[in-house]
Amino acid sequence: MTTITATILDGNKIATEIRSEVAQEVKALAATGVRPGLAVILAGNDPASEIYVRNKVKASAELGIHSEKLTPPGSVTTEELLGMVAELNRRDDIDGILVQLPLPTQVDAKRVLVAVAPEKDVDGLHPVNVGNLSTQRPGLVPCTPAGVMEILKRSNIPIRGQHAVVIGRSEAKPAMTSALRPVCFASRSQSAQSIAFLAAPGGVAASSLSRAPLAITAALSARAWASMLASDSP
Repeated sequence: MTTITATILDGNKIATEIRSEVAQEVKALAATGVRPGLAVILAGNDPASEIYVRNKVKASAELGIHSEKLTPPGSVTTEELLGMVAELNRRDDIDGILVQLPLPTQVDAKRVLVAVAPEKDVDGLHPVNVGNLSTQRPGLVPCTPAGVMEILKRSNIPIRGQHAVVIGRSEAKPAMTSALRPVCFASRSQSAQSIAFLAAPGGVAASSLSRAPLAITAALSARAWASMLASDSP
């Protein structure tokens, strides 16, 4: 009988480390007169979305990042949301925009997501950022799959030659995890040999899987903004 040992991945510990690092980066930016700003659009009253947004706003405050939560009613139209996004795109004090999904059924989510300026696209779902990722160019990337890769890196878990399974029903995150392999590791030679995707009907409850990737989402977002802003500073 083959004995298999398990390793517990402490995402909360890693999140604390990253948040401490990012807080220092944000503090350094503040000393130059730059404070990163995040705007979150939460339309409707989806309970899970409300929890995600609350946690992101809380994490932003802890890191010294300015945050705003816009809460249009569930009856909001596509045009109204496009107007909100356009205004946020114009604002210099907002560096990141997050449109919390799912949007109300009457809204054209794809039009809204594409309307977000690529350089402010926190979720990394704009076609420009997806293209940058797929061609291994710098840009904003989805934080949940990036969090998975960060956990593996900081836990010193090699993926070269390994076979991985991703369970979920999101259209973007499993594919993004695959695309991030050569981005998050030094070279393709260090990438996993293969990744299989299993769709979970109805989704997978956060409580049934490791919450580690969720714990570091905001910290990784902040790091991306901090790096971007630092490169733009005189």
